[in-house]
Amino acid sequence: MTSWEVAAETFDSSDGHRLRREYYAEVVSRYWRRPATTEEVDQGLADDGVALLTPPTGQFGSGVSPVSQQRAADS
Repeated sequence: MTSWEVAAETFDSSDGHRLRREYYAEVVSRYWRRPATTEEVDQGLADDGVALLTPPTGQFGSGVSPVSQQRAADS
């Protein structure tokens, strides 16, 4: 069994920004069945309401698996 570490993250941190871009690129790619363009990701993230992901209205979080931690340490 793999355990994950889950932590609160600010949406405007470097990790938060990267995670949001990767997630949105995946969503766009699945919808259009092709890789998302940078412009599509930028457009989708503009005014997306991310500011609501702060207390008291919400919380942005991230999860890290031991596998991804090991890959990051190896690179």
